[in-house]
Amino acid sequence: MRAFPLTWSLERAQNEGAGTLLERAIAIEPDYPLALSLLAWCHLQRAGYRWTETPAASREEGLRLAQKGAALSGDDPMVLAVLGAAHSFARDYDVADMHLARARALDPNSAWAWLRSAWLDVYRERPEAAIEKFEHFERLSPRDPMGYMAEIGIGAAHFVAARYDEAVALTQRGLSQQPGTWWGLRLLVTALVHAGRKDEARHACRRLMETCPGLTIARVGDASPFDAGTTERIAAGLREAGLPE
Repeated sequence: MRAFPLTWSLERAQNEGAGTLLERAIAIEPDYPLALSLLAWCHLQRAGYRWTETPAASREEGLRLAQKGAALSGDDPMVLAVLGAAHSFARDYDVADMHLARARALDPNSAWAWLRSAWLDVYRERPEAAIEKFEHFERLSPRDPMGYMAEIGIGAAHFVAARYDEAVALTQRGLSQQPGTWWGLRLLVTALVHAGRKDEARHACRRLMETCPGLTIARVGDASPFDAGTTERIAAGLREAGLPE
């Protein structure tokens, strides 16, 4: 339970802390499906965000843990939601969709399943479906501490749809709740450029580089869950704002 919120934060230090706690839990109970699925997601976050020098090994370990967790899940909606998140980060979108759809069918009120399903629609570039699911998540859990992820997610959906002013507004709303969220800042920078607000974009890019030292356009591209066209739009905005290659 101490590891649970850390895995959802999508921040490197919390990810490392969660991994330590989850490894201890699995040492005590090797067949604990929730711990297995959460640790799988930790490994796949590390691979996806390049928080490790060996991303291929982290991806392989994450998928191994996810497969074991799925075999033991017993149709637990929370475990399935986490597995859906893990496979989303592995870009196994069909498998992710299967787990998340099952989680929603078993528990239509699972806010986590709706949140991760919405992000999956963003990654698959289905912006309208994503916005509907994010809004459903917000209705289910209006005071959820992860609500900022839905606001930024709606911003990301608008970016995918090339509605840049809306992308800026929603991303800023999410960042007002979690100002240090580096992946939200990354989206804000490129959305500002495409919205024609280049001075603001350069200022936001300086914040991004302070928040996430060593971030480059190449690293962003390597971790992008999107098709080539959207990935290039993101890179072009970041390049214009001053992020190094």
